[in-house]
Amino acid sequence: DAREVWALLCELVLDNEPNNFAALTEHADIAIAHKNWDEAAQQWRLLKARCPKQITKPVLRRMEKTFNRLKQDRFGRVFDRLIKKSVEIYEGCHPMWVDGVTSK
Repeated sequence: DAREVWALLCELVLDNEPNNFAALTEHADIAIAHKNWDEAAQQWRLLKARCPKQITKPVLRRMEKTFNRLKQDRFGRVFDRLIKKSVEIYEGCHPMWVDGVTSK
């Protein structure tokens, strides 16, 4: 896969130049392409720590998108676990009428 080759090239560059802005952003973008949000977030954190002055607005937008997606993904996983759990339905919960409005 071309992405894997590109990722290996980025890693080689980062081995020699750990503060290479282009390689760090490419590494994060490759993780995004693979929809590996945890890896992408880790790469963005590295970029922020190593090259804070070089971050541009488009890069900031991609970072924000990644972190929002990561939160959504984590929320989705938590929500799925809650749905899969058996939830007890309380018997004896009947609607009440109060001033013409139904409440439970």
